[in-house]
Amino acid sequence: MVKYGDGSLVRVPVMYGDADRQVAHINKQNSENKINSTPRIAVYISDLQMDRERLGDATHVGKVHIRERDIDDADSTNPQYTSSQGKNYTVERLMPTPYKLTLKADIWSSSTEQKLQILEQIMMLFNPSLEIQTTDNYLDWTSLSVVNLTNMTFSNRQVPVGAESAIDIATLTFDMPIWISPPAKVKTLGVVTNIIMGIYKGSNASTNGYIEGFGVDAVEVGPNLSDLMNTARASIDDFGVTIHGGSARILDPGENVTYANNNSLYVSVKNGLDINWRTMLDQYPGQFRSGVSRLFLIQEDGTEVSGTCVLNPLDEAVLTVNWDEDTYPTNTTIASTYRPNSPGTFDAIVDPEKSGPGSGLGASTVGTRYLIINNIGGGIRETLIAETRSNRIDTSIDFARVKDSRVLINNVEVAFTPMNIQDKYVIRLASNAAVNDIITYELFVNEDGPDAWKNTDQSDFIANTNDIIEWDGSKWRVVFNAEATKDTIVYLTNIYTSVQYKWNGIQWRKSFEGEYMRGRWRLEL
Repeated sequence: MVKYGDGSLVRVPVMYGDADRQVAHINKQNSENKINSTPRIAVYISDLQMDRERLGDATHVGKVHIRERDIDDADSTNPQYTSSQGKNYTVERLMPTPYKLTLKADIWSSSTEQKLQILEQIMMLFNPSLEIQTTDNYLDWTSLSVVNLTNMTFSNRQVPVGAESAIDIATLTFDMPIWISPPAKVKTLGVVTNIIMGIYKGSNASTNGYIEGFGVDAVEVGPNLSDLMNTARASIDDFGVTIHGGSARILDPGENVTYANNNSLYVSVKNGLDINWRTMLDQYPGQFRSGVSRLFLIQEDGTEVSGTCVLNPLDEAVLTVNWDEDTYPTNTTIASTYRPNSPGTFDAIVDPEKSGPGSGLGASTVGTRYLIINNIGGGIRETLIAETRSNRIDTSIDFARVKDSRVLINNVEVAFTPMNIQDKYVIRLASNAAVNDIITYELFVNEDGPDAWKNTDQSDFIANTNDIIEWDGSKWRVVFNAEATKDTIVYLTNIYTSVQYKWNGIQWRKSFEGEYMRGRWRLEL
């Protein structure tokens, strides 16, 4: 831009100055009396030479593997990207030819002041060169270049200057390395990382209308597979993986393996040797992309947990994974009669022998939940499953020790009568319990429970290790009974750490940690 005497700023037009004669004649409105206006900058190519110093191997091919995100186009008017993988491509870029391009920029001005205003705005950018990007396509390996200011002619006029002299022109000369590239080859990418084989019970051949030597009945062509028995999966080299936090290690397929949990996880006897991930990755050279390739773990319900991964530079036996929380299993809703719409979360993991609601955990509000890792209370809490219809429950506790008790069937408190039979505490229910009913009884013995976990009325509260407890405003209640949940997988998230945990019937563990057998995991390169 230039500043006129009245203080106004005017943009300086830049045009390509190498116009052909016909276009130039039209721009002059078919008249030789048309006067060129100033200020103006004309740019044109003055030279083009092959740059032999930058010549490379003409047979070189650079390959780049591209993975698109899948698009959900169910709504054609508003398609959305999904979290799953879409189309895959391999782009083969052939070696380009290097050239050296020389450009000139003529700066037309009507006065020296105008010329200096334009020059100072351009020349400050070159010290001595200016980097440019010719395209925003990240697959174009020739998109970055540099412009060098090599020469400058301040004026084309000679002394003396008459009143009728031509417009003053200053010329800047630039050179820049460029490439001329042949077309790239784009191929659909296909890599086999998982094989699924259907196993069927048998096949039935057509018999209706079949005549020996004349072929098969046209109505039933060929054998028909029936009764799918199983779906077998196999991974490349039969490797398994073990997951711990954000780390994944390869399991040797030669280890002693014991399969369990619906063929999804297994325990193994380690041979003490860690396998380098490159043992597998080198089978697909150049295809693993750090921070882009994804590791998928197939869960018991068929869903997959996934995350992007990088190879640990300090230990290549470890693949560091950044797990995508959106792929985690859905939390299990744990509701209670006083909180029917409760979420599948808890607030913290607590050792009740070391901490209480008022000792570092903050005052408990209604709905606060804790996962406890030790027993609570001055009493005994037992859970059993009724094997027969009965209204009697025998305990091994001395009758004299029990000062209070309560019974729940299927998490609902029921009426009962305490009985002293041979000095033992026996419970007689008001009605028979049905087969498979979950019966929980709590016996408050003549021991004072911890004050930190007492209810508002100073009564003791009883809970066992791995239970989840909740404060209802006046009492603590057990909303997840670990002893009564043996055959159900439960997923819950710790709100404080955002870590999801899974109850497998025995213990709590991070939701997808463990060992995954061959075919139960895959790596998308």
